Amino acid sequence: MKNKKILRRALPLLMIALVLLATLISCTPDMDVGNNTELADQFMDHVIADDYDAAYGMVKATVTDSDFRSYWATVQTVADGADTYEMKQIGWNLNRSKGVTTRTTAYQAELDNDRIILLRVVTQDGIEGIAGIHFSDITEFIRETDAYVPTMNIVLTVLHLLLMAFTVWMFVDCLRRKLAYKWLWLLLIIFSVAFTVTLGETSNFSFNVGLVCQPSTMEADPGLLAVVTKLVIPVGAILYLCLRKKFTVEPPKPDGEAPADPFAQTGTRPAAEADGDRSASAEADTKEGGEES
Repeated sequence: MKNKKILRRALPLLMIALVLLATLISCTPDMDVGNNTELADQFMDHVIADDYDAAYGMVKATVTDSDFRSYWATVQTVADGADTYEMKQIGWNLNRSKGVTTRTTAYQAELDNDRIILLRVVTQDGIEGIAGIHFSDITEFIRETDAYVPTMNIVLTVLHLLLMAFTVWMFVDCLRRKLAYKWLWLLLIIFSVAFTVTLGETSNFSFNVGLVCQPSTMEADPGLLAVVTKLVIPVGAILYLCLRKKFTVEPPKPDGEAPADPFAQTGTRPAAEADGDRSASAEADTKEGGEES
């Protein structure tokens, strides 16, 4: 019987833990879905080697020779003096429309001439090679944001841990408290609102409802040339803190218990006893008066 009670109490916690785990897994980006790395590496190799013909051969299905030639001049201005590069994938987008899949992959490449490049490669069903290319110098943007974004992320991480501790505290308090609609409150506590602010060449504000496991972050987005800040507030736990006393169920009073007398005074004698003492004192005074006369 005792084991059944323990299992019955632990089952809701286990279910909540599974929901949190599933949310964490679903929030992990699958970078391979939008992988155009092989094409991106080939294009960058042609840029470093200043091989116009090979580079144009990768995009000729969608770009004319004259348009790409002027574009190539800008590319070579940025890549001038570079012999090697290091590149990493920083994002991707997959779009399906009318049976056609378009894949856009973003890369950040650091050249050995101290330039940092944003490279976007677009591929599409039915088009051989690269369907679209974007190449831009983001060196100044990266250096400016690197000066404060890491520090702000440390601050946001500490804040996130404090808010998570507060949420756990409220969750445990709800479990231990005799509360109306307890399970509804337990579910509400683990939800939060994430406010996202984008500031830069592109500005935007949005919010969404999710679980408290999502962290608060600040990121420099080279693709938007903007800083994206996400602040997660545990509104469910805050709402519970404000309303928990109102929904707390008071324990019933034992049967037959007399209500407390707010006028009772401790240490005083009963009125009858006090009157008896006064009568006895008056009688004694009378007797003493008679003996004196």
